[in-house]
Amino acid sequence: MSTPTLTRQDVAEEVARLLGRVPEDLPEDENLVLMGLGSLEVMQLVNQWRRRGIEVDFGALVASPTLGGWWAQLVPESEGPR
Repeated sequence: MSTPTLTRQDVAEEVARLLGRVPEDLPEDENLVLMGLGSLEVMQLVNQWRRRGIEVDFGALVASPTLGGWWAQLVPESEGPR
């Protein structure tokens, strides 16, 4: 059985899609909630990633709502490049 993977680009693309933006417009340290990402969208991402076999904690993502913060939470579960 292969280990589920999630890349930094995957995260940026999925967040950008929910915000109606392009991944290149999302700074690593910008608060995603202040950019318009709500708790329901965060839960959508959590559920999507869990279905892919990636363990992710909703509370941890909400506590650090930036792409950089999320990536730091997801790295242990990911084989993608940093």
